Amino acid sequence: MWKIGFILYSIPFLAYADPFYAENDHKNSRENIALAEGQSNEKKQQEISACLADTQLNKLSLPTPFSELRLIGIIKNQEIFTALFIDKQNHITEIKEKQILINEDIQFEKIDLKKIDYIDWKNSSDCNNPTRITISI
Repeated sequence: MWKIGFILYSIPFLAYADPFYAENDHKNSRENIALAEGQSNEKKQQEISACLADTQLNKLSLPTPFSELRLIGIIKNQEIFTALFIDKQNHITEIKEKQILINEDIQFEKIDLKKIDYIDWKNSSDCNNPTRITISI
């Protein structure tokens, strides 16, 4: 009788000692961390979207990151300023005022013949005090 009791008592310990059980716990903790990071990024993205909800901006999507673009000139045509950028493959991109790069959340506020002012919403901490950057020629 004591042998049956000992076997029944030791089965839960044997099941818990499964070598794959610890790996599953580690896998679940990694998934939970990735899920939490994704939720924080989604929350920040929603906050940025809330900042931009009131503005009427033309959306622009670029195949190359903005950091890889180089300013080559500014054109004025009938009171409309256009900034010209070039990438490493020598593709020219034109950007105008009131446009936003939806890939990187960069909003172009003011373009004139001497400088370009834009807001980097991705690196801004709040809507009331965004990160403003100026590119001068």
